[in-house]
Amino acid sequence: DREEIGEAFWSDSDQEDIRVRFKNAIYRLRHALGVESVTLVDTGYRFNRTLDYDYDVEDFLQEISLAQAAPDQALKITHLSNAVALYKGPYLPKVDYDWALVQREQLHQKYVATATNLINLLSETEQNQQVITLAHRVIEIDPCSESTHRSAMLAYAALGDRAGVVRQYEKCKKLLLDDLGVMPSAQTDSLYKTLMQ
Repeated sequence: DREEIGEAFWSDSDQEDIRVRFKNAIYRLRHALGVESVTLVDTGYRFNRTLDYDYDVEDFLQEISLAQAAPDQALKITHLSNAVALYKGPYLPKVDYDWALVQREQLHQKYVATATNLINLLSETEQNQQVITLAHRVIEIDPCSESTHRSAMLAYAALGDRAGVVRQYEKCKKLLLDDLGVMPSAQTDSLYKTLMQ
């Protein structure tokens, strides 16, 4: 609503100043994007979604839906890859309002789940270098995801890269100790020992 937008953009302004600034902002938006871009609905303004536009969040969610409906593994991989590529980091990282925080966390969780799903499909199709690349990206934003570390270890092993397996295990151990104060799980330890035999 206008008050929340005013507080977010013009927190040092009084109500009258916010009203004027808001009106000017709507005018500028309509001038830049076209009169039909922002419409008045009841007592609020809305972006006109019937226009031709791109919104990366909607595109991201659409690719996930397309992947879920895909009739075969190759198409599923294509749509999941598209979704993962669309995720550029935290949603509105400088906005601290509840609605933004909730959306940010939901999109983060959806990205991790989507990337994990893609890693599993890439592993099944033995696309090991892609598994490693994506696993490293996931670990950057979710460093304590042991399942992702394990996927990378398996991919390194499939490529015959024992040093890569060791590096990944040691990275997993360090991140878990630094972030959570714990050692890798028995499952991760067991996998490491098996891969190093």
